[in-house]
Amino acid sequence: MISDNFRLMKIVYLLVCAPLVAVISLNGQTTATSYSPPLGGIELSAGAFRETPVGIPLHRSAVVIADLVKVASPVLDDEGNFKSLRIFLDRTIGIPGEYDPNTGLPSYYLEVVTGPASGERFPIAGSGEDWVIIDQEPQETLVANFDPNEARDRVRIRPCWTPRLFMPAAEAPLSAESDDSADQIEMRDDDAIILPGRESNTQYVLQRFNDSVNTVHYWAEWDGMDNRLIANDYGVLPGQVIWIRRANAGEVKWVVTGDVTTFNTTWSVPLPPSDEVLEWSFSLTEPKATTLDSSGLESVFRTSASAAERTDELLVWEDTTGFYPRPAKRFYLQSASPEPIWRELGDELADQGTYTLEPAKAYTIRRRGE
Repeated sequence: MISDNFRLMKIVYLLVCAPLVAVISLNGQTTATSYSPPLGGIELSAGAFRETPVGIPLHRSAVVIADLVKVASPVLDDEGNFKSLRIFLDRTIGIPGEYDPNTGLPSYYLEVVTGPASGERFPIAGSGEDWVIIDQEPQETLVANFDPNEARDRVRIRPCWTPRLFMPAAEAPLSAESDDSADQIEMRDDDAIILPGRESNTQYVLQRFNDSVNTVHYWAEWDGMDNRLIANDYGVLPGQVIWIRRANAGEVKWVVTGDVTTFNTTWSVPLPPSDEVLEWSFSLTEPKATTLDSSGLESVFRTSASAAERTDELLVWEDTTGFYPRPAKRFYLQSASPEPIWRELGDELADQGTYTLEPAKAYTIRRRGE
């Protein structure tokens, strides 16, 4: 159940390896337990003396490929709002707890490949021998449309990206302090990675430290006291935005490789209460650019009569000097006939529908409550 002040909408991005209007159908029961996905690579970079937002439009290899056999009734809280959902699979996936979250962030996520929920990805909150629990509202597609008598829908369990994987020390050397001289990460004296937290208004700030005895680097965050919590395994899903705080001279560049998805991606975007504004950040999950007109964003953006009456905005983040970056562009969807038109704030005449969204770049949807 969705509360009065929280609605979920969808953004559907286009395929990487198919025509723009095509959808690859994987319906029907299969017996395959492995597959060979297309592989891709993308170069990421972080500029000097600034905070650079990046996203990873690739995926780590699936560790489990299975079919849905049962979707339990959702667990609701005392107010009747969605709390969690248990999903049973057609095979043993591991020992209980093997895919549970570590260090406060998900370690794995469930990717739905076929069926009404195809393209959705859910952080795994708990696991058993043949089931997983998700605690993100699945838009009721898994429950309402699940039919055990029909062909089973396919899912994959994939591991999240971690700091040491999406920013390896050998290829992107950030500054590292010794244990004795390290400043707290709230200070801007050293480089850091800022990760999204489990809630929309939280974040984790990680700094890399040098273990001179073992000659290795490790990522850690402060626990609010005098200790550091090792954070090498903090999980990030493809499509989430990572901010890299580069407090030193010189740009760094590195390459990340991974699986390329071959079906549409669906996002769940919340709507804030009527008296609030919510900012929800994302990046593309495929290594291919798309225009505003082709992005699917119009399915969630509420139209505005004019620039002065904006309800939803798309903020575009680009490289700019400074630790408090400001969006380089702001778009809104203006009411028009026969179709609404994308406008850029400050230019109310040009049709911006051909503006290109790029992989590895960061974007934010700013939504005002109704």
